[in-house]
Amino acid sequence: MDFARFRPRTAVLLTLGVLALAALLAGGCAAPDDDERARFAVVTGVVLDQNNNPVAGAVVSVVPALEAPVAGGPLGTRNFFGNPGPFVTGPDGRFFIPGVKVAQTASEVVVLNLQATAPGFLPSFVVAPAPQTTTILGRPFVEGVETRDIVITQDVVSSLVARLVPPGQTASVGSGGIQNLTVPVVDAATGGTTGTATVNIPAGAIAGGQPVQLAVTGVTGTSLASVAAPAPSQVPTVGSPAAPAANAALGSGVVPATLPVAGIDIRALNAPVSFTGPKPTVTVPVPAGLIVTGLSSRQIPVDALAVVFFNEARGAWELIPGAIVNVTSTQVTFAIGESTGTYALVIPATWTLPAPAQTGENVLFPPIAGFNGYVSVGRISQSLDFPTVSEPMEALLLGAYAALTGEVPNGPFVVQVPPGTETGRSADQVAATVSVSFGTLGTIQGTRTTWQVEDVAVPQAPEIPSHLQGHVQGGGVGG
Repeated sequence: MDFARFRPRTAVLLTLGVLALAALLAGGCAAPDDDERARFAVVTGVVLDQNNNPVAGAVVSVVPALEAPVAGGPLGTRNFFGNPGPFVTGPDGRFFIPGVKVAQTASEVVVLNLQATAPGFLPSFVVAPAPQTTTILGRPFVEGVETRDIVITQDVVSSLVARLVPPGQTASVGSGGIQNLTVPVVDAATGGTTGTATVNIPAGAIAGGQPVQLAVTGVTGTSLASVAAPAPSQVPTVGSPAAPAANAALGSGVVPATLPVAGIDIRALNAPVSFTGPKPTVTVPVPAGLIVTGLSSRQIPVDALAVVFFNEARGAWELIPGAIVNVTSTQVTFAIGESTGTYALVIPATWTLPAPAQTGENVLFPPIAGFNGYVSVGRISQSLDFPTVSEPMEALLLGAYAALTGEVPNGPFVVQVPPGTETGRSADQVAATVSVSFGTLGTIQGTRTTWQVEDVAVPQAPEIPSHLQGHVQGGGVGG
């Protein structure tokens, strides 16, 4: 089933969510009466597999509050006192959570974190696109960017989704360890295989005499958000446990961030386990062209690559010092810590996002008499091009830019013309040279082309026949 079938209703609910969230943050309304304070919401979403098919019988539960939230990171479940579940999905993969209190004031923000599980899949957080760009309790949200923090601001909260990834391979591992456990690196966003990850667990890594069932799954940068929840740009910079500033844009200047390259998820299925002896190692592929051929590990400074671990209790990525073991032009080997969970190989990167310059191209979107505004889709487009890099590397950069800015790197640029008969919108094309520095590994440059939009007065609005007004509402004008 294609998740797109749920989008029309989602768009309406997201609009309501923006208005409710704005009212919540403004805090300027009169004190609510007892009936308003007693409002409750229904939370609904869908659980899908890696091919976007619904997962029937999946179990969705409320995640307990974080032990020690990181500044700027996930908020975790807050002010929720209802039934924590489990809630089971139906044949269409949908789940419903009734009786969730609706936030009335900024001090009573109700936030849900949900986790979905099903036989044959790894557990995954439920995520939803943020309805607007804002900051709540120090946590930045970017409009349209998926987040695990679901803020309850309306009577029906929809557009939630959990994407479950099956384990790459399971194996019984005892005190003797296991060598060359190979799993495909599957991108949860596309379902495609991007390479192979190899895990070696040395003898003595697992204490005790009883074998442990381990599930090992390779993950890529874009699917780290599916397995561990934060968006790619939320991985910490080296030396900092906090997430970088979100909602960067052209004109932001220098923006430090990290680029997640690949990772591995290791989980014990039948008993808790920790690696108290010699540490297991993981070898993961890197995008073609990232590391110069022939560059040895001795030539790679310690801060050029890094390994992070997702601490589920804190909802944050943590740096694993000294984890890099070996580097070649095609793969990196790193050691993991004592805990099972998700580990990721990241590259510290510095983005330079200069102020754009106008190219001289202008498109006018006039108002239309007799109609309350319209949305133009498809008439103008935006792009981000890195002409000197390989396709895998460019895909990684485009995903990172989208996570940093909340913008669409390539595709239509949407222009919304407000209601009225005299106010239109003028779009000026702008361009800027975007650069990404990886330190010793070099600097990559690309061209970002987008649009700056402003309201303009257009006194003589063209009339639109009544029989065409419905087509305009669907985005036909300017498209």
